[in-house]
Amino acid sequence: MKRILDCTASDFQQMNGQDLKQSIRASEGRVMLSETIASVAPLYPSVTNAELASA
Repeated sequence: MKRILDCTASDFQQMNGQDLKQSIRASEGRVMLSETIASVAPLYPSVTNAELASA
């Protein structure tokens, strides 16, 4: 089992829900989730919401 920070896209195809939870726990609180909706206006005019989320 890998930490979620070490996973690649193909690793997620092989995981079930329990494996995913263990992977998140193994990351020791260093995992964040962000939903970015392209049709919503940016919070700041000169920065896209995706740039803000990644920062």
